[in-house]
Amino acid sequence: MGRKIEIKKIEDITKCQVTFSKRRSSLMKKAQEISVCCDVDVAFIAFSPSGRISKFCNKRSFAAIFSGFVALAENIYVTCACRRSSRSCGDLTTLRVTAASHTI
Repeated sequence: MGRKIEIKKIEDITKCQVTFSKRRSSLMKKAQEISVCCDVDVAFIAFSPSGRISKFCNKRSFAAIFSGFVALAENIYVTCACRRSSRSCGDLTTLRVTAASHTI
């Protein structure tokens, strides 16, 4: 097992970039491993301190995975709105239109 380190912001820019690079590599490796071992869709995105983007996605494109996430989030929003509503949830069309107008 590795050493325990205190988790806090790294003030030195060079050390911060080195740490980001090492941890990004580890996270991308873990994302790839869970994708293969569990046969699941995985998308990973990170922005470096300098603003560069790093991403990983397995079988499907990043856009396809993200679209699935947005659709799921919208469905959860509609379900929560339905539960909070005092009216019946027979007609979810109105709630879906309301959910669509609120960008997630």
